[in-house]
Amino acid sequence: MAAHRLRVAGLRYRSKARLGVRHVKKHDEVLVGIRERYSNFLTRMEHCPILLPGIGQRLMALRELIRGLSCFDRIPQLEVACGDDVSAIILRHMEPLTESDHGKLIAFAKETGIAMYLQPKGPDSIHKFWPEDGQMFLHYDLSDSGLSFAFHPSDFTQVNREINQMMVSQTLDWLALESGDRVLNLFCGLGNFTLPSARKAHAVVGVEGSQAMV
Repeated sequence: MAAHRLRVAGLRYRSKARLGVRHVKKHDEVLVGIRERYSNFLTRMEHCPILLPGIGQRLMALRELIRGLSCFDRIPQLEVACGDDVSAIILRHMEPLTESDHGKLIAFAKETGIAMYLQPKGPDSIHKFWPEDGQMFLHYDLSDSGLSFAFHPSDFTQVNREINQMMVSQTLDWLALESGDRVLNLFCGLGNFTLPSARKAHAVVGVEGSQAMV
């Protein structure tokens, strides 16, 4: 109940975020956090109360991890994403990583259970580094519809799982679909609303401009 109240109150709910990384030369420390409004400065944070705890409570550990890498001052950002069972971090690095760096990332991944992805260049260069299981995607469930969605950590998904479930349920209530209905879903993404609707309607056509999302 306590965890549920925290999520309702606006804490520990966010499943995705882009975190800035900066080396502060004056103190020789690495900051990991959210950029201040209208600024490139990073807020000094030891934890993030709105991120899901698997990531939000590990900002200090991430700071230590990055400071221990050879190119700690050439890492501009982390992108984090949480599935129902596994969380992932995409590490943007502007210089090649060393074998020692690889070992530290693997040790962190093993200790925390967080999947590590690397991004040496643009978005197309993102690839899974650890574990080497061939599984590129995370998953989340919509319990009311019995559906499970696979998504890449860089894909757009709704950041609040509980609110997303409520939105889908409310949408289906408003539509009151019947077995003979045909539905057009524009900007359908990976089918968050499309597939639950298809369980009730005769047919649903989803239109999406991103081939990766389709």
